[in-house]
Amino acid sequence: MKKINGILDGNLTKVIVKMTIPIVLGNMIQTLYNLTDTFFVSKIGGTQVAAVTFIWPIVFLIISIGQGMSVAGVSIISKSIGEGKKEEVKENIGQLFVIATILGIAIAILGFLFTDTILTSLGIDGELYEESSKYMKIMLLATPATFITLCQGAVRRSEGNTFRPMIVNLVSISANVILNPIFIFYLNMGITGAAIATLIARYGAMMFCLWELTLTNIGYKLYLDKLRFNKKKIKEILRIALPATTSQAMTSIGFILLSIYVKNYGYAVLAAYGIGNRIHSVFFQVAQGVRNTLAVIVGQNLGNNNKERILEAFKKSMVLAVGTSILGAIIIQLFLKQFVTIFAKDPEVILNAMNYMRLVSWTVIAWAVFQVVIGFFQGLGDTKKALNINIFRLWAIRIPLVIVLYYLGIYNIIDYKEYSVWYSMFYSNVFTGLYSIYIYKTYLKNRFNYYFILVKTQ
Repeated sequence: MKKINGILDGNLTKVIVKMTIPIVLGNMIQTLYNLTDTFFVSKIGGTQVAAVTFIWPIVFLIISIGQGMSVAGVSIISKSIGEGKKEEVKENIGQLFVIATILGIAIAILGFLFTDTILTSLGIDGELYEESSKYMKIMLLATPATFITLCQGAVRRSEGNTFRPMIVNLVSISANVILNPIFIFYLNMGITGAAIATLIARYGAMMFCLWELTLTNIGYKLYLDKLRFNKKKIKEILRIALPATTSQAMTSIGFILLSIYVKNYGYAVLAAYGIGNRIHSVFFQVAQGVRNTLAVIVGQNLGNNNKERILEAFKKSMVLAVGTSILGAIIIQLFLKQFVTIFAKDPEVILNAMNYMRLVSWTVIAWAVFQVVIGFFQGLGDTKKALNINIFRLWAIRIPLVIVLYYLGIYNIIDYKEYSVWYSMFYSNVFTGLYSIYIYKTYLKNRFNYYFILVKTQ
């Protein structure tokens, strides 16, 4: 089979950079979905910004299922491409879309029906409840479109084609940017208009993906005769997807819990927290792009039985991710106020957001370290390691620390106020970077060679 984009035998530095740039641009474009909503909603009021902030972890919890399937898709499709098994690639693509469609529709229906129950159980009320309910119901209806779009991205990245997913994201965000002011201001629909704009944009992206996968000759296609249940393949996809989905879901649940505690410090702090996270998310994109690129390189070279190339790719990916993250941290520090005032006008919100970012933005460096380690394990199909890393970050360090500092403040032992959250985020990211390196080195010493022998004999 023809080697694709030099993944199996080209200059790895060039391959990583070439593949990562479209992924980063695509991810940044994707991040602009929420930045767009936050930007336009901020013109309505602080409660609406707080609602978007509060709801986003819940929406991300749903999206995490699609992302888990995307991770599984990259792992199994890239491996079969590396092995040169074209029919198996087609079968894997078909099964991926079967699962994505069924789960997407089911989640959209159930999520819409139980939105108010979910919000009530999280303890919010009043105007925040009303605005959150409007936004969340419509956002959840976009779930099938989101899942299918994520799967298209997995197929193209597995081939080494990271440009096409970027185009999909660009088309979608362009529609969202155009539609947001129309629905929010011209049609006077407020936060509901922001959600409807996103809904339309996501379904537009889905239609584009289905057209490309079925009616064009760009890479591997989605064949209708492959859209049937294959028990063996579905089990393989779910075996990899479940830990990846659980990892993303545990992250989302953790951020939902964090939002509840942040809310206790006031809506201005909650809005600042959301703004800071969205700005940081832009600077996280390079590391996430390198992670996704590394997963493809590892997957294809695993199928091609090339252990040394996998290790070389890991080292070069780490250098790129950490180097660019250091630069990103410096940029954030230099332009703190300029970034924050794009999304906030309230002086109290601005002050809190700047205090948050001044401390936490340095951890984009630690973030880069554990993202590369996660990409390494995702490429091998060992998504349990990524699950362990994320559980450690949120559930072993961040959330316990937030809770402990919060109650110490209540009893006037140590009262850091909102800094209880900021410190918890800082230390959890730093310790997770160190922990991920420990897991990687332990794996190389105790498991990697043995695992590779097993792969070779399959």
